[in-house]
Amino acid sequence: MDDLLIVGAGPTGLMLGCWLAANGVKARIVDPKPGPTPETRAVGVQARTLEFWAMLGIVDRALARGRKGLAADFWVEGRRVARGEFGEMGAGLSPYPFFFLLGQDQTEELLYERLKELGGEVEWGVAVTEIEGNTAALGDERATFRFILGCDGARSVVRKAAALEFPGGTYDNRFYVADIDATGGVVPGELNIALFKDRFLAFFPLKDENRYRMVGLLDPTLDPETATIDDVRPELERLMKTQVQTVRWFSVYRVHHRVVERFRKGPLFLLGDAAHVHSPVGGQGMNTGLGDAVNLAWKLVEVLKHGADERLLDSYDAERRPFAETLVQTTDRAFELIVRQTPLARFIRTQVVPYVLPMAFRLGIVRRFAFRTVSQIRITYRKGPLAKGSGGGDRLPPLGEPAKPDRWQLVTAGAPTPQGESWCRDRDIDPVSRPGSSAVLLVRPDGYVGVALPSFSAEALDDYLRQVIGRPI
Repeated sequence: MDDLLIVGAGPTGLMLGCWLAANGVKARIVDPKPGPTPETRAVGVQARTLEFWAMLGIVDRALARGRKGLAADFWVEGRRVARGEFGEMGAGLSPYPFFFLLGQDQTEELLYERLKELGGEVEWGVAVTEIEGNTAALGDERATFRFILGCDGARSVVRKAAALEFPGGTYDNRFYVADIDATGGVVPGELNIALFKDRFLAFFPLKDENRYRMVGLLDPTLDPETATIDDVRPELERLMKTQVQTVRWFSVYRVHHRVVERFRKGPLFLLGDAAHVHSPVGGQGMNTGLGDAVNLAWKLVEVLKHGADERLLDSYDAERRPFAETLVQTTDRAFELIVRQTPLARFIRTQVVPYVLPMAFRLGIVRRFAFRTVSQIRITYRKGPLAKGSGGGDRLPPLGEPAKPDRWQLVTAGAPTPQGESWCRDRDIDPVSRPGSSAVLLVRPDGYVGVALPSFSAEALDDYLRQVIGRPI
């Protein structure tokens, strides 16, 4: 019996495979697609994701392939009315204090490249058609695994096999998305947001000059099953005074908002869109799936490599599902403002947001709050079962060289004592000196504090590893 099957090799599945491979844990990864996604699809990459990629050693490659989103231009009824500067609004909060744009095609290419460097591979063109217990049918083959990890999207085969409810709903509106080359009215190299009484358009600049990921609200008189770029091109060219030169991809879709009732059922786990789907507001979807992958991966390593008790894996649901539920609620409220057709919503959309938002972003307190929220660095597991002591469950901001994805750290204000060094050596944990730290922190491989102590105590640290993490000592 193999240990792990990852179903789906999108960003979440590839991230999961990379983190496991970096720890010497191999997983079988299958996907029915012929290869990585060729379309941009998701384009926003948040600071927390870049911090994780730094730990995997690929952040510089990512930064070279994408573009910083440093400003947004607001349009109302076809007229440019305001410009808001983002800049490095998270300065001092993260090594990556900016909004970053990178297409999903580039993200998958980057992660797949890293996976292969770490000795992993994807079986492309292989679909999981049925799952019974921990046995999966892969074409004509049936194989049994200790755990099956569903990274297979909103129509997840793994979720259906687990017979879990996926409560929520679907917006009535239809939207379209396209990869285009365009020139003219839109401000090049910047995010362009166009607001109208009954619709909106958004242009996200990509790395190449004059290339954009475009999103719009489909005219309800158009048939979503047959609509093409030619149906919407005249409108967007007229409203935005923009000429579409090349269309690389066009698709019509609906927006869902759902969270599965449990992220784990026995040997089956759900991650990314298989576990939660929500509106695209704030660029949270793909990043949340990547965070799911990191959270579950280090716990699987503890169980499979270090012999931790399997109950540790229950903390994946306890830590990630509350965030997903909160995220769905907050993005839904923002999204409804964009699509709702009440007089008040139209007024706020066209007469308040484009004028007030740029002014608000000139205030340092607003910029920092917005960055903390959107970048996902505010995610905390304080209320989770693994957080102990004041500060337990909080992200430890990266300082200096990034940590490695396979390492725990013992963080102290000064150099560790001989006793502390000996403890770290015996437990294969990295001692780290961090000026300004007021406590002794045992930091998990995902960069979150596990336990915070007022002073070094080998007994208390061993109790945490043994009783909370379930690692045999």
